[in-house]
Amino acid sequence: AFHNPGDDPGDTDVLLTSRTIGGGADQRFMTNTAGRRKVRDVTVACAGSNMLAVAWTEISNGSTKAKLLLRTMEPLGQTPAYSNIFGLGDGRFADGIAVAGTGEAVHVAWVKGTGRNINLKRYLISGGGTPDIDPQEPVVIAYRDAVGPQLAARGKRVVLAYTDAGTIKTKISKDLGATYAKAKILGNGTKADPGKVYSVDVNGDCIVVEGATNNNGKLNPKRIQSRNGGSSWSTQTFGHKGARVGALLKKKKGAPKLREAWHNNAAVTDTLRAQFEKL
Repeated sequence: AFHNPGDDPGDTDVLLTSRTIGGGADQRFMTNTAGRRKVRDVTVACAGSNMLAVAWTEISNGSTKAKLLLRTMEPLGQTPAYSNIFGLGDGRFADGIAVAGTGEAVHVAWVKGTGRNINLKRYLISGGGTPDIDPQEPVVIAYRDAVGPQLAARGKRVVLAYTDAGTIKTKISKDLGATYAKAKILGNGTKADPGKVYSVDVNGDCIVVEGATNNNGKLNPKRIQSRNGGSSWSTQTFGHKGARVGALLKKKKGAPKLREAWHNNAAVTDTLRAQFEKL
């Protein structure tokens, strides 16, 4: 989310920036800067090698909304073969939105309504340079005080991690998001003292959820992982404070490698740290 200097105070828009390994860069607004809106929780994902997905929530025209942009991968300065912003309807402004994709589908999850239910919608992708997009009907995937969704997708597998009345949970699909298994509890928290989910990733049978459990108001950062597709889970606790995120790097042979970064809130200077290890 970016404030255009010519906008009214408080207005923000979706600004997309691209950079290449060789050092080239470009940026373009994905929303009309002439409109009055306030944007937050912008999240982005690649859907295969030809499609980019960007999701966000916004306040505009007196209501809160969730939106999804699907765009082919042409450089930002060129007209894309396909670009469309889909309105997802009501989206709670501060409760999170997530997007993930493969070459076959884009999945978006957002929080809707006063009951704070997580809705999930799929967009099936087919075709070549100018893709055919087939939006599926949205479903309510988690009910009542379910917030902070994070999504990961690879192959036919889709993983949703979120908090439900403060408790960290996950749901897993093995059929491109058509159906999901029963939710599993991964970490503790309450509605008054909720846990948090910072990221989730999946690679084959390996799944990593980075989050923080909550014990009487104290957040404890944890790596929660499965090596068997979610049948069983193990947890590692860390001593730092602040957010922690992770991503799995696919390897041609052997288990994927895990890349992590975390924010260490310190008394004087905050530090950002990272590590790279085999899962």
